[in-house]
Amino acid sequence: MINFTMFIEGLLIPLLGLGVFVVYKKSKRKKRKFHAPPTYQLPN
Repeated sequence: MINFTMFIEGLLIPLLGLGVFVVYKKSKRKKRKFHAPPTYQLPN
């Protein structure tokens, strides 16, 4: 039983960390895109 809980914790904690990291990256990318639009877009 103890091994099972340790296995769940060992699987869950990295996944949680990865989820937080992905959300942080996405929010950072959105802000950057808003401040500086890409240069490859043609002017109207």
